[in-house]
Amino acid sequence: MTLRFESSLGNMIWPYNPKQISFSSTKLIVEHEYPHRSGAETEDMGRKSMRVDVSGVFLQEPAVPSINPQVLMNTLWSLHEIGAVGKVYGSELGNAVEGRSFRIIDLKGNRDEGTVGDIPYSFTFIEHYQPQPSKNAANNQVASAAPPASGVASATTNTGAQTKDVVYVVRKGDTLWDIAKKYYGDPLQYKKIMVDNKVGVPDMKPGLKLTLKGVKVRV
Repeated sequence: MTLRFESSLGNMIWPYNPKQISFSSTKLIVEHEYPHRSGAETEDMGRKSMRVDVSGVFLQEPAVPSINPQVLMNTLWSLHEIGAVGKVYGSELGNAVEGRSFRIIDLKGNRDEGTVGDIPYSFTFIEHYQPQPSKNAANNQVASAAPPASGVASATTNTGAQTKDVVYVVRKGDTLWDIAKKYYGDPLQYKKIMVDNKVGVPDMKPGLKLTLKGVKVRV
């Protein structure tokens, strides 16, 4: 089974395995020192995110039937730019990554239109954690949502923030992820931009006009 990446935002199936796949994972060890006591105690805080480093070449004329190298490269870039989180499978991986979620970072590879020939690439699958709110945080949210007690006045603070629509003209090198981070303060709002403008990653070319709705501005 060749390498494949499956997510709700899109999939990537390698027609042949990359040249190199390596794994790395480290543990976080904390050392506690106490006054009036010799030596120190160590505490295992668990492992950090697993990394799977991948490198290879999309071949123009492979030994097996395959998709055009530029199409494969563009698919990989699309998943990277939108921050897709998904499962990774492949016979070369064994059980090391089974059941874990990853996203693609540090991608390198030519994506220019008209590129011909073999395309070398490299990237890292970094394990993705979905943080869970603590009990204290959940209790604080419940407390803040509770109505004021009888006889106690409540007040609303005007922060002076308003929203407006902004027209943005795409420049070379722009990504939906970066535009969302800059104008909305949240890169995951790239989905909103795609829906509002009825565009996808392949449409992101210089000169494209995007309407960014509901951008907060200070007054």
